[in-house]
Amino acid sequence: VSTQSTGAVEMPKKQSKRTRKFLRKRKKGRAPIPKGYKGKTSKQWVPIAQEKKVEEEPKVLEPTEKLNAGLTTPYILEDLVENTFFELLAANEEEDELTYTKAGPKKKDKKDDKKVLHLKMITDWEALISQNDLTGLKNIVLSFKSLAYHGDEQMNQVYKIESSDVFDHLFLYSIESLGTVFYSYLEYNPEDHKDEKYPDGSIKRFSPTSCSQWPNIEVYVKSFLMSLLHLLQRSKDDSIIRYILKSLVDNFVPFLGPFTKLSRVYLKLLLELWSKSKEPVKAAAFLTIYTMAQQLPYPFIDTCLKGIFLTYIKAADAVTRKKMPSLNYMLSCVVELFGLDFNRSYNITFNYITELFRYIKNCTKSSSNILHWQLLQCTKAWVNILSAYPQQDILQNLIYPLTMLINSVLSLEDLSASKWNLHFHFIRLLNHLAVSNGVFIHTHTRLLELLHIILKTEEKSNTVVNVTEFDTELILFASRRVSSSKPFVEVCAQKLFSLLEDSYSIYSYSISFPEISIPGLFLLRREMELCMNLVWKKRIKQIIEVISKNSEFITQRRSNIQFTPHELTKVDSFLLEEQQRGKTFTALMKHRESYLNRLSNGDLDEVIVLQQYEETQNTDKVAPNNNRKRKLEDKSKQPVKKRKVEEKTDQMETADTNEETTAS
Repeated sequence: VSTQSTGAVEMPKKQSKRTRKFLRKRKKGRAPIPKGYKGKTSKQWVPIAQEKKVEEEPKVLEPTEKLNAGLTTPYILEDLVENTFFELLAANEEEDELTYTKAGPKKKDKKDDKKVLHLKMITDWEALISQNDLTGLKNIVLSFKSLAYHGDEQMNQVYKIESSDVFDHLFLYSIESLGTVFYSYLEYNPEDHKDEKYPDGSIKRFSPTSCSQWPNIEVYVKSFLMSLLHLLQRSKDDSIIRYILKSLVDNFVPFLGPFTKLSRVYLKLLLELWSKSKEPVKAAAFLTIYTMAQQLPYPFIDTCLKGIFLTYIKAADAVTRKKMPSLNYMLSCVVELFGLDFNRSYNITFNYITELFRYIKNCTKSSSNILHWQLLQCTKAWVNILSAYPQQDILQNLIYPLTMLINSVLSLEDLSASKWNLHFHFIRLLNHLAVSNGVFIHTHTRLLELLHIILKTEEKSNTVVNVTEFDTELILFASRRVSSSKPFVEVCAQKLFSLLEDSYSIYSYSISFPEISIPGLFLLRREMELCMNLVWKKRIKQIIEVISKNSEFITQRRSNIQFTPHELTKVDSFLLEEQQRGKTFTALMKHRESYLNRLSNGDLDEVIVLQQYEETQNTDKVAPNNNRKRKLEDKSKQPVKKRKVEEKTDQMETADTNEETTAS
């Protein structure tokens, strides 16, 4: 009860149930500690503000106690034994660059500590390097690091470059001369060991770790290569990038061998330059990758082969007319790199083919996930690799699984009009594989099935689409509007006729050509009778005549031989000399020579077909002019029988013009 000055008495307020419970616990000493108080029981509660803080004086530890407590690092143990290190540290605290803590040495952030670099300093260091003094090499490497990280404030640099003359002189000297400096420190001359080879005939690789002086300069070499990598990442001028890559190929590639992680970072950057840069930089990047795969230790070639193959497949996700030259160049680079080591290339290609074959087996129901440009370019790369090196027996073992893979891909899709172009692409790859390796791959039956379906769809095609709206070389799946149009069907028919001639011309010198051509001639004659288009009918007739004349010639030459089919060496030598000389006896053999020339120039079948079709369309549009109007007026006056006869003669004339264009 509280009393006021008036003497009136106030009644106490009624306490809540919660406060009464708290007070009961407080009497027993079990109440929770409120904020701002401390103590074990409620009777010992003391406000924190009232507690007097007693500041203890800091205990001064001796050097040995600091070492035992973990406050210093063991690499300054020699200074601790002398008991003079901490006295020097206290005296020169403002001038020293390092402060020692639990984690070890850390550099102070002082911008004024950087030394300005002059030409005289560089020349003095060069003189020291000529005397095989490591201090000069150390200072040159540190100055090149400050050059590579020039303008980067986050990186602590020892030297500061303010003059462009100093920058240019240091850049040129370090890139051109440091490679010879490293070799001179290791007492190794690469020109003396240039022609050394292993017993199997491969070039002997230089490993810096085999030299006794390598531990003395290992740190400096790694620092220089890391700063050179950073400089290559930062530079955007193509001429500077090419200059750095050329110096890397000439001087510094063997020194990447002991540093596997650094060499992989270099490879990643080079693959990016190879895939995204212009042609001169692409060539320089590929030359660097090639030398790295050739000179670095053995397992590194696997990473080079896998990396260049996967970057090519990633770049081929969408094919356009502008990207075609760069993709062809990248494909030739892949083929050349896979020719370095045939054993490793066999293992890598076999693993990729088996993985893809398993994936295709699981995708029999839904094939849209796998049939795309990357699959086509992938198989094209493998076909070109096997075709570029036909004399390698280890790569010949991959022909059968690759043909099985292509046939399984073709079996996933039906022969509808929208998917004709996909079949043409893969059949062309099979023909390329057969002609380059001298192997029989039967593509005639699939082409004749396509011919039967094209002849049926030609009667139903009505819609008109311009040739500029579609490009058959860049289409895998045509839309329904394009596939049902008459121009598309005509272009596909011309493409099929050229592929049919190519597939038969591959075996035009073979002793078994008459037996190969019998089923094809039977089916072609049947399709010629059913065909209603006079132009196509004449084209099929030409193909039949060419094949039959070649089979007659082979049977005539075969009647004079005196060996049996069991003598395989003599069977293989039949017309081999004439084939190697390029001597032709029939029209089909001449077509084979032209087909080989087209393959060497870059397989331009589809472009030729498009040009032929556009020329025929232009001649139909431009030539008649006023004469055509007069003919139409005259035809309207003529009777029906005369009109039909003249229409047939016009169709025969157009057929003759189309024949001339296809023959050209």
